[in-house]
Amino acid sequence: MFVNCSELQFASVQQLISDDGTWNRSELQKFFDEELVSIIKQVPLFPDMGEDCIELINQHSGRSVTALSFEASMKYGEQ
Repeated sequence: MFVNCSELQFASVQQLISDDGTWNRSELQKFFDEELVSIIKQVPLFPDMGEDCIELINQHSGRSVTALSFEASMKYGEQ
């Protein structure tokens, strides 16, 4: 089993992170197999950057995140 979906549906990302801001291996192992735990643990965490938030929730442009990203890459890629 790669992912334990029945248990994961009630989990949050915060539950998978230790108090010291690192990935909590024992919690990860409850939901994912060892190969996926290894991949997840490669994702860097930045605990000093503050809490995540939904940045685009109040943007009413109607464009997707992909469209916004493409526009930014075109704008800043030309410089």
